[in-house]
Amino acid sequence: MNFEEHAAKSLILIPTGIPVPRGILCASAADAATAAAEIGPCVVKAQVPTGKRGKAGGIKLANTPAETEQAARQILGMRIGEYTVERVLIEEQGRIAREFYAAVLHDTLEDTETTAAELEALFGREVTSIVLEVTDDKSLGKNVRKQRQIEHAPHSSPKARLVKLADKICNLRDIIASPPAEWSAERKQAYFDWAAQVVTGLRGTHPGLEAVFNGLLVHRAELR
Repeated sequence: MNFEEHAAKSLILIPTGIPVPRGILCASAADAATAAAEIGPCVVKAQVPTGKRGKAGGIKLANTPAETEQAARQILGMRIGEYTVERVLIEEQGRIAREFYAAVLHDTLEDTETTAAELEALFGREVTSIVLEVTDDKSLGKNVRKQRQIEHAPHSSPKARLVKLADKICNLRDIIASPPAEWSAERKQAYFDWAAQVVTGLRGTHPGLEAVFNGLLVHRAELR
């Protein structure tokens, strides 16, 4: 079962002790503006049970009720994957930890021509060091890279371990909700098996996130 973000937070994160930003669920742009007047600077988030919302334009920052209303009007009714956005979560903006920057940037060095020096100039040495720690060496073969992730996981820094764990959660969610069309059931299941091996080396990092991962892993047998 896939959850919308607001449900996942109330059903999974909050009960396991993970703090979450204050948020109000809204079904109209007018309600979103009212919520923003109460919350202050906020993030307007499309509520659909799938990933890649930000890439689709379903997550926007807003600093005033007017900006919030405009953002909600743009998001409500849009299509993200196979879903139509019927509700938005108006959530208070928070101070972004370095781990969050690293999580967003974790594939940058692998998938773009950006250099570590450019990353450090923009985001600082600590963020860059985390990104470097979770970046695969693309000069190696795929199977070698995957084996190295398994071997390196237990020896990663605490912040890199958080990013790795969050990345595996995100990937499992995407495979369940919107897998690549060309992936067979066997390939999906093989990814789940490999991700479980990586996360075995990350155990003890964050009980709440590990519980979320465990909850996704049980869907392996349902993959088709």
